[in-house]
Amino acid sequence: MKRASVCDIIKVHGKGVKKRGEPGLFPDMEEKMDREEIREGILALLTELHEDVDYEDETGLVDGKVLDSFDLVTLVTELNEEFDVEVTARDFVPENFNSLESLTDMIERLLDE
Repeated sequence: MKRASVCDIIKVHGKGVKKRGEPGLFPDMEEKMDREEIREGILALLTELHEDVDYEDETGLVDGKVLDSFDLVTLVTELNEEFDVEVTARDFVPENFNSLESLTDMIERLLDE
Protein backbone atom coordinates (compact mmCIF):
# COMPACT_ATOMS: atom_id res chain seq x y z
CA MET A 1 0.00 0.00 0.00
CA LYS A 2 1.41 3.39 -1.00
CA ARG A 3 1.64 5.90 1.84
CA ALA A 4 -0.32 9.12 1.55
CA SER A 5 1.78 11.97 0.31
CA VAL A 6 2.02 15.10 2.47
CA CYS A 7 0.61 17.09 -0.41
CA ASP A 8 -2.04 14.55 -1.44
CA ILE A 9 -4.21 15.87 1.35
CA ILE A 10 -3.75 19.43 2.52
CA LYS A 11 -5.94 22.04 4.12
CA VAL A 12 -6.77 24.88 1.80
CA HIS A 13 -8.18 28.17 3.08
CA GLY A 14 -9.69 26.48 6.15
CA LYS A 15 -12.41 24.84 4.07
CA GLY A 16 -11.55 21.23 4.82
CA VAL A 17 -9.21 19.18 2.71
CA LYS A 18 -8.59 18.89 -0.97
CA LYS A 19 -6.85 16.02 -2.69
CA ARG A 20 -4.20 16.07 -5.39
CA GLY A 21 -5.75 16.77 -8.75
CA GLU A 22 -8.63 18.81 -7.41
CA PRO A 23 -8.75 22.37 -8.76
CA GLY A 24 -6.95 25.00 -6.73
CA LEU A 25 -4.36 22.79 -5.03
CA PHE A 26 -1.20 22.90 -7.14
CA PRO A 27 0.54 25.63 -9.13
CA ASP A 28 -0.45 24.23 -12.50
CA MET A 29 -4.05 24.47 -11.42
CA GLU A 30 -6.07 27.64 -10.83
CA GLU A 31 -4.51 28.52 -7.50
CA LYS A 32 -0.89 28.48 -6.33
CA MET A 33 0.16 26.87 -3.04
CA ASP A 34 0.95 29.55 -0.51
CA ARG A 35 4.20 29.72 1.46
CA GLU A 36 2.67 28.24 4.60
CA GLU A 37 1.35 25.19 2.72
CA ILE A 38 4.78 24.66 1.16
CA ARG A 39 6.46 25.08 4.53
CA GLU A 40 4.11 22.60 6.23
CA GLY A 41 4.73 20.04 3.49
CA ILE A 42 8.51 20.38 3.82
CA LEU A 43 8.28 20.19 7.61
CA ALA A 44 6.34 16.92 7.32
CA LEU A 45 9.05 15.48 5.04
CA LEU A 46 11.84 16.59 7.37
CA THR A 47 10.04 15.17 10.39
CA GLU A 48 9.82 11.80 8.63
CA LEU A 49 13.63 11.86 8.36
CA HIS A 50 14.38 12.88 11.97
CA GLU A 51 11.50 13.59 14.31
CA ASP A 52 13.82 14.64 17.15
CA VAL A 53 15.10 17.79 15.39
CA ASP A 54 13.63 21.24 16.04
CA TYR A 55 13.29 22.28 12.41
CA GLU A 56 11.62 25.57 13.36
CA ASP A 57 14.90 26.87 14.83
CA GLU A 58 17.63 24.76 13.20
CA THR A 59 19.77 26.72 10.72
CA GLY A 60 22.57 24.21 10.14
CA LEU A 61 20.87 21.12 8.76
CA VAL A 62 23.74 20.51 6.33
CA ASP A 63 26.58 22.53 7.84
CA GLY A 64 25.86 21.06 11.29
CA LYS A 65 25.60 17.56 9.83
CA VAL A 66 22.03 17.09 11.09
CA LEU A 67 21.18 15.65 7.67
CA ASP A 68 23.62 13.19 6.13
CA SER A 69 24.04 12.43 2.43
CA PHE A 70 21.43 9.67 2.48
CA ASP A 71 18.94 12.06 4.15
CA LEU A 72 19.62 14.68 1.47
CA VAL A 73 19.12 12.26 -1.41
CA THR A 74 15.90 11.03 0.20
CA LEU A 75 14.73 14.60 0.82
CA VAL A 76 15.43 15.71 -2.77
CA THR A 77 13.53 12.70 -4.11
CA GLU A 78 10.57 13.46 -1.85
CA LEU A 79 10.60 17.19 -2.66
CA ASN A 80 10.61 16.43 -6.39
CA GLU A 81 7.69 14.05 -5.99
CA GLU A 82 5.61 15.95 -3.46
CA PHE A 83 5.86 19.39 -5.07
CA ASP A 84 6.25 18.31 -8.69
CA VAL A 85 9.53 20.23 -9.05
CA GLU A 86 13.02 19.28 -10.17
CA VAL A 87 15.79 20.00 -7.69
CA THR A 88 18.86 20.05 -9.94
CA ALA A 89 22.60 20.02 -9.26
CA ARG A 90 22.47 23.84 -9.43
CA ASP A 91 20.03 23.82 -6.49
CA PHE A 92 21.89 21.16 -4.52
CA VAL A 93 23.97 23.50 -2.36
CA PRO A 94 24.08 23.73 1.45
CA GLU A 95 22.53 27.21 1.47
CA ASN A 96 19.28 25.76 0.08
CA PHE A 97 19.13 22.91 2.61
CA ASN A 98 20.38 24.42 5.88
CA SER A 99 16.97 25.37 7.27
CA LEU A 100 13.25 24.95 6.86
CA GLU A 101 13.10 28.55 5.62
CA SER A 102 15.81 28.10 2.99
CA LEU A 103 14.12 24.92 1.76
CA THR A 104 10.81 26.77 1.55
CA ASP A 105 12.48 29.58 -0.41
CA MET A 106 13.97 27.08 -2.86
CA ILE A 107 10.67 25.23 -3.43
CA GLU A 108 8.80 28.52 -3.90
CA ARG A 109 11.37 29.55 -6.51
CA LEU A 110 11.18 26.20 -8.30
CA LEU A 111 7.40 26.31 -8.36
CA ASP A 112 7.56 29.76 -9.97
CA GLU A 113 9.94 28.61 -12.73
